[in-house]
Order: sequence, then structure tokens, then C-alpha cells
Amino acid sequence: MRKSIIAVLLALSALLGFACAEVYSGVTAAASEIGICAEADGVLERVWAEAGDTVDAGGVLAEYRTEKVFASQDGTVAAIHYAEGDHCCGSVLEIMPVERYRIYCTAENAYQSAESTLLHSGERVYIKCTVNGTHRGVGTVTNIDGSEYGVLTVGGDFHVGETVYLYRDAEFSAKQRVGIGTVVENDTEKYAADGTLVKLCVEEGEEIERGQLLYETVSGSETDVRTDISGIVSSVNVSSGDTVQKGQIIASVMPENEICVEISVGETEVAKFRKGMRAEITFAADRDETLSYGTVSGVAQTDEDGLYRIMIIPDSGDGLRLGMTANVWIE
Repeated sequence: MRKSIIAVLLALSALLGFACAEVYSGVTAAASEIGICAEADGVLERVWAEAGDTVDAGGVLAEYRTEKVFASQDGTVAAIHYAEGDHCCGSVLEIMPVERYRIYCTAENAYQSAESTLLHSGERVYIKCTVNGTHRGVGTVTNIDGSEYGVLTVGGDFHVGETVYLYRDAEFSAKQRVGIGTVVENDTEKYAADGTLVKLCVEEGEEIERGQLLYETVSGSETDVRTDISGIVSSVNVSSGDTVQKGQIIASVMPENEICVEISVGETEVAKFRKGMRAEITFAADRDETLSYGTVSGVAQTDEDGLYRIMIIPDSGDGLRLGMTANVWIE
């Protein structure tokens, strides 16, 4: 009851003070906007912001698409050189292949027969050390060049630098010996990147399989686009999947409490408005049609001939949203 009485009194006051007032229809709009720019080149994986959203300073408007890097072969993670959040420039991690050792071999010391000196790339051989035969394993022949060739071990444990004999049979028969070689550690496979390491999916010492996700990066130093002010998103200029460049405006944000009521008038009426004059306002969303007040902050010509834009800043922006309809009275 009391609320209704107050509304009636306010209405009577308006009638007395604005007996000759004119009413204009308007809509709430952004009094000012600040463009939020991309800090790095990249492809946007997802755009979170929509026009009309309320955002806080530091809020994420969009996320960059990451570059996912997968293992090209089975192996073990031998070394990781960066942590999540680091800017990478070079090798991010190294994978030791399943073929941990490489053996440089020669057909010298092979059993002297035509069969023992004739090898084929990809052929399986059996390996044991020359000292006491306790270090044993299996390998695959590669890179045949005359009497010299290589072997990649696919099983067994050896010491780097030790000398081994190679055989065609698992019984290590003397007549099946095909050569002698020196063990070296196989080269690791290096995975490089230039950008920010967003996600690291493996650990040192972990056994991995071909096709397994190793890490994710983004170009530059930014993983997303954030607003540095609180307010209302007035427009969004991009969509998910768009390619953006550093400095490109992603969205515009209207700072908090910088909402205005905008009305349009013609040439014959624009002279009635001046900066600093007071006006009364009611909003259609308010069922009680409570009177509020505002001040004319600007008069500007629009792109349409003979039409002018009048901006009125309400004394209080509490509860206001973009696109609300309003009525404005001036003397």
C-alpha cells in the first residue's frame, strides 16, 4: 500500500513539475565501449561471451585452439624440458624408442660361409656380449653397406660401449654367427614447439604408445582472451573457429555503471536538448513505473540524415540492462 502511495505522489509531482513536458521513447544502450583485443595470433577454439553478458575483470571471453602433439612411435619418455605455462622454444620432450640400443656391426668375425655373410634389412638377429655372454637380446638389421650394417635392439639390456656377437639363431651357434659390433645408446626422438605449453600429458619414465597425446601448445604467450574491465558485453565480433590476429578486437565491453538511455529526435526538436539538462525516466520493465532521473550527457548526429542521438545518463544504473525500453520527459 505504502509503495502505491509513493508512486502516486511521484506521478503527481511529475505532473506538476512537468506540466508542459514532452515524452520520448528510448532504449538503454552503452554510454561508452572499450574494445577487448586478442593478445596473440591464433585460431579460437571457443567463444564464451555473448552480447548482454555481465563480465568481471579478468573474465575469459574466448579460448585459443591448442596444437596437439602425438607420439610418432612407441617408447619411453626420456626427458621433459618445460613445465606447463612455460614458453617453449625448442625441444619440449624426448622419447627413447623401444629400440633403446643401436649396434654398429661388421661382418668381420662372422663364420666364414656365404650364408653367414649375406644379410637382409629387417632380418632378426640374436645378440650376446663377447665377455661372458650374460648380456643377451634380440635386434633387427638396418642400414646394410657392404660388410658393415646396423642393428636396432628390440629386447635385452646391454652396456653402452660393450662388444657383442650377432647370430641368426637363438642358440648362438658358432656357424650362425653373422658379425661383431659395438653397442651405443639409440638417439632419442625430440618433439619441439615454439609457444606456450598449455598441457603436459606425460611424465618422465612413462612408457608411451604411438599416437598417444604428449602435450598441447598455443602460439605466442596467451591461452585465451580476457577482459581487463568489469561491465556488460555490448558486442562480440568473432565466432568459434575464427582465425584472429594480435590486436584484433574480439568484443566490446561497456564499463560498469556506464549505461545510458538513448532517444532519437529530428532536426526540429534537437534544439530542445542541451548537455547537462535534467530528465525524468520510467522503464517498461518496472511495473510500478517508478520515476528516476538522469542527465543529458551528449547530443550527436547519426548516420541517418536529419536524425540526432540524445544520450541520458541515469542517476542510478542498478538493475539496468542493454535494450530496455524507457520513456523520457523533459521540460
